[in-house]
Amino acid sequence: MRISLTMERDAVEEALGTPLPEGFPSGFSHVCAYTRPRVGVLFHRRRSVLPGVARWGLVILQGAGRETVVPNARWETLSERPLFRRLLERGERCVLVLDGFYETVRRYGVVYPLYCRKRAGGLFFLAGLLDVGEGRGKESRCVVLTRSPRRGERGLFPWPRVPCILEQGELGSWIMEGRLTSEGPSLDEYEVYPVRDHILKDPSYRGADATTPFRYSGLESPDLFDEKRS
Repeated sequence: MRISLTMERDAVEEALGTPLPEGFPSGFSHVCAYTRPRVGVLFHRRRSVLPGVARWGLVILQGAGRETVVPNARWETLSERPLFRRLLERGERCVLVLDGFYETVRRYGVVYPLYCRKRAGGLFFLAGLLDVGEGRGKESRCVVLTRSPRRGERGLFPWPRVPCILEQGELGSWIMEGRLTSEGPSLDEYEVYPVRDHILKDPSYRGADATTPFRYSGLESPDLFDEKRS
């Protein structure tokens, strides 16, 4: 999964109602989890919700000095994984700030990138866990929570797993209290459509057409949501 924040810094600050810290990405930022990018997050400190910056993906050390990046965590099994249970017990919750994200589908043996955003534009948020960096030079890291699509959502999300999307009014329930109260995004408020494959070929691609709808020859919209054509 890749996320984007195409809004300029002042527009993000106005939408959030708070100044952003240095390094908070904005202005056509597109990042892929497996590149361990810095992403903008909201987290809590002393009963206040604050903006911050974190690396996307927890790092697990394997044998021979190898590292594995874990960008996502399954909501249904959080308490069963020691890596995530530790963060839950410490109350280290956050949301990632974005205005769109990319996922892919395979149809007719070809991988197509899809982009999800709000029809009217604007920010939305992905629930996550935060591993706070402690000590000089230590960076905070985060993971995105995912879940199975709910009934009726397959018409919007053609994927077996979807991120836990939150609206601005739901942030306090998750960040401060650890409750995911949302029944999922309104199908009328979001849209998912194909985009050009530049974003697959070059994770750092920042062209203005990265979020522009693109029609692939021979691929109709219903095909994207029909798993039998994968």
